[in-house]
Amino acid sequence: MKKIIVEDSFDFKQKAILFILTSIPLLFVFAFFYNIKTFINTDKLILNFIFSLVALLFSLLGFIIMFSKKGFNINNGSLYLSYTFLHKNIYCKNVSLNNKTAFTIFNKRVTQNNTYLSAGGADLSYKYLNYDIVLLSQDHLEKTIIITINSSDNASALKSFLENYSGLKYEIYSPKF
Repeated sequence: MKKIIVEDSFDFKQKAILFILTSIPLLFVFAFFYNIKTFINTDKLILNFIFSLVALLFSLLGFIIMFSKKGFNINNGSLYLSYTFLHKNIYCKNVSLNNKTAFTIFNKRVTQNNTYLSAGGADLSYKYLNYDIVLLSQDHLEKTIIITINSSDNASALKSFLENYSGLKYEIYSPKF
């Protein structure tokens, strides 16, 4: 099995939101263990312990998802989009290569507006390039985006990985009508 890890699954803002959402259950767990003396004499100790265990597992799952990375696996000639954590696959999705013989890379200039930070009138938008990896049919009329990457280095690494191990060839997009 050949594997390449391309980039993080979430950007910084998404990780910050997930961090807040997964930290809230940890506060309940901390409150349970901090105030354990008040729970000992009650008959709801097991219920509180089960609630804390579920909250801890939810937070752990949230942190695993938050720090997961996306990439590709090739296993027995099939291409899989995979999400990994500590180089272990969490989830793999088969990428259908029906009538797809080639791939290309589209460059897109993207503008990210941070309107929630610019309430005072400051323009906090920034521009960057996205690289779409696109599967193409023989005549380039059918195309399917399989992943969007933010780094040109990762896009070129994925290009060489797909050329060497998947049987797809890199072509410049030119539809034949």
